Amino acid sequence: TDEKACLGKDFYNCIEEAIKGGVRTVQLREKNISTKDFYKKALKVKEICKNYGVLFIINDRLDIAQAVEADGVHLGQSDMPIEKAREILKDKFLIGATARNVEEAKRAELLGANYIGSGAIFRTNTKDNAKKLEMEELKKIVASIKIPVFAIGGININNVSSLKNIGLQGICAVSGILSEKDCKKALTKEEVFGILTKLSARWRLRQRVGRKNHLTAATRCGNLSRLPQMTGKRKFRTPRKKFLTNLSECGNFKKLLMIQNGSGVKKLLKKVLDKRNEVMYNSNVPPEAACTL
Repeated sequence: TDEKACLGKDFYNCIEEAIKGGVRTVQLREKNISTKDFYKKALKVKEICKNYGVLFIINDRLDIAQAVEADGVHLGQSDMPIEKAREILKDKFLIGATARNVEEAKRAELLGANYIGSGAIFRTNTKDNAKKLEMEELKKIVASIKIPVFAIGGININNVSSLKNIGLQGICAVSGILSEKDCKKALTKEEVFGILTKLSARWRLRQRVGRKNHLTAATRCGNLSRLPQMTGKRKFRTPRKKFLTNLSECGNFKKLLMIQNGSGVKKLLKKVLDKRNEVMYNSNVPPEAACTL
């Protein structure tokens, strides 16, 4: 988000309209306001997200994310280290990471990030010091890791089509949505929606909002803490297989250990531990860092 990108329109109304148009995750980004004002703003945005069943992410600030009980936090390369953030937040929050090359992306995945944001793909006014990321490097990042990758930076209706067919799970747009006269229509235009659904077919939530969407998001993001409270014991078995598969693919054995006595858990656990040992053996990341997964 960027309130200036709303061009005088009501900030909260813009967010709500964007969600109605198809936005499924909102990341609140504030660089120049006090902690108190950030907290108050986060509470209001969280309430909107909760009403429509979309994920709510806080940019940079672990304290704000914890205070408002957001779904997650996004960390840049100059923010708190991912392994320390995971130690503090446990498995209660999603952690996103910014990566501009393959090495940063692999390290973020290894240290426990749930998704990667890579950019800036195009020129952007949202971030003053953003450096352009070449499309070839973006493709290499996507191919090098198994957690979702989202393209960021200057993405709008005029250039989003260039991001098709490279394996992205989705895109992040600020001014490309908020600066439009109608934030809802900016996402519901047929050509844009068609592109976005092809881009992020694996990751996206369907247009219907509510409990089912939260369940889908929690399953695909690997957020174990959200599943029991949303599904109840009788329905928890339905997403179990997908959830376990997701964890095994990501190599996140620590979360897998939390699931007890499930069918196939031992086999999956062995697979994850083998993967972890292989990653540790073939990478420059020290063993103590790999063990924080």
